[in-house]
Amino acid sequence: MGNGAADAPGFRFVGLPDAADLPHAWLDEAVQAEVLGAPRVALGPQALIGAQRIVLRLGPQRLEVATDGLAPFAVAAGEASAGPP
Repeated sequence: MGNGAADAPGFRFVGLPDAADLPHAWLDEAVQAEVLGAPRVALGPQALIGAQRIVLRLGPQRLEVATDGLAPFAVAAGEASAGPP
């Protein structure tokens, strides 16, 4: 996420009015998110979305969440870790 610039947002909501005053940064700037296999996460009002995986990192901690496109996002089995093996 982001290009490392201090003024770059950590994430953004696309398709919502600017007046919505939604967050644009993580609670802790050390949090990193990586979307696997796609340039961005696609969410929407449709009941079905594509399968998606996101890796969240904070220091040595790592958590992978995923959806098959029908079920809600959930922690991917065996994908949480406290750091490299």
